[in-house]
Amino acid sequence: MNRLTAFFICVLSISGFAFNSSAQVPYYDESELRALFHENPGFAGGTMRQYPDPVEANAPVPKGYKAIYISHYGRHGSRFETKSEPYDAVHNFLSTAHSDSALTAFGEEIYERYETIYPSLMYTYGDLTLKGQAQHRRIAKRMVKGNGSLLKGRTKVCASSSIVPRCVISMMSFLDELRTQNPKLEFSFSATMPDMYYNALVYPDRLTAEDKERMKKSQFISDAYKWAHADIDTKQFFLRLCKNIDYVESHGGIKVAEAFWHIAANAQCLDSDVSFDDLYTEDERFYLWRNSNIGFALMVGRIPPAEGLLPEIAQSLLGQILDQADEDLASGEVAARLRFGHDGIIAPLMSLLGIEGWTEIANSPEEIPIKIHSFDVPMASNFQLIFYRGKKGDILVRAMYNERDQVLPLEDQSLAPYYKWDDFKTHYSTVCEKARETLGLPDGYPIIL
Repeated sequence: MNRLTAFFICVLSISGFAFNSSAQVPYYDESELRALFHENPGFAGGTMRQYPDPVEANAPVPKGYKAIYISHYGRHGSRFETKSEPYDAVHNFLSTAHSDSALTAFGEEIYERYETIYPSLMYTYGDLTLKGQAQHRRIAKRMVKGNGSLLKGRTKVCASSSIVPRCVISMMSFLDELRTQNPKLEFSFSATMPDMYYNALVYPDRLTAEDKERMKKSQFISDAYKWAHADIDTKQFFLRLCKNIDYVESHGGIKVAEAFWHIAANAQCLDSDVSFDDLYTEDERFYLWRNSNIGFALMVGRIPPAEGLLPEIAQSLLGQILDQADEDLASGEVAARLRFGHDGIIAPLMSLLGIEGWTEIANSPEEIPIKIHSFDVPMASNFQLIFYRGKKGDILVRAMYNERDQVLPLEDQSLAPYYKWDDFKTHYSTVCEKARETLGLPDGYPIIL
């Protein structure tokens, strides 16, 4: 292993190299993952993947039932990189190498391509792109169309958001489309610190510094990155861009290598057709995704160092959904309760719900890419719980992830993917209680602040 590759691996270890249906989430072996990335390189961008607008039909609503209420949580839409470093590192390296005549013909092509978009990337860090706004508008439009008369006429919609601007703009884009579809809708909305309790996992009893340090330094994480890095060799990547590997080593090429991966993953989120998919071979794309996916597995709590902890933290959101639904159903005044936040809570929520494909723990590094996939949480991912009342007054609910029906681990599957609200509430109230016990939260700990 050369010095450049070794140092690159060190950087990857520290950073996590993040890019950050009734169909349940599938498992993939390596050949299937490679085929998936070959067909759609955007999947290798992990959580940067673009929202998959649904095309297939879901299960029809049971006869005699009518939609009466929606409870929703949505991740913000497509965004720019959250920090300036990747953008600036790529610009500085390419422009300097261009001035020094150190780039290959391919490197010059990449330089010219990148310089066309770099001015539009400055001072946009973490902001929602126009693509991100459009994603939420499309979801909102389908929400109106797919739920009969629920969002027609004069009715009320309540929304809350993480205080992070990209989430607030996602919320406002969603609400603006709802108003476009029905100007008579009445709205209330907020983005306050109390909203962060369930929209962004910001509250006093979240992970402690000791928890984070323990997980980061665990032998499992160390072994996972060592395994993932074994196939990563940056030499060929650099030699495609530069005429001499020594030039890269003397001009901060390691930081550039990491930055390029961020740029390539994030390009699909931008409001342009510029792509950097050709920067990597298919082998490199697979190995780099596999490496970045370790950080995602840790975030969703599905590897031994964090087993169960992070999904259980999502009890703040699930508990809020349960309590608020009871209140809204009792009053009859609210047609939809919308929430907007981040991938760091919607992914643990899916695990806490016990949905197939989101619950198994990867007990070895080799199992992580088979069982856990960062691309399963694309931009604008959303969970919707739709409530229906029958002619006899009984209430059914259906759970949808990214607008696709999901099968829940409830005993009565006779109407699946529709479930009795009382059964749903009883089951998940117990789930929340057990989660609070695991987290060591005191009796009577408030679910809603």
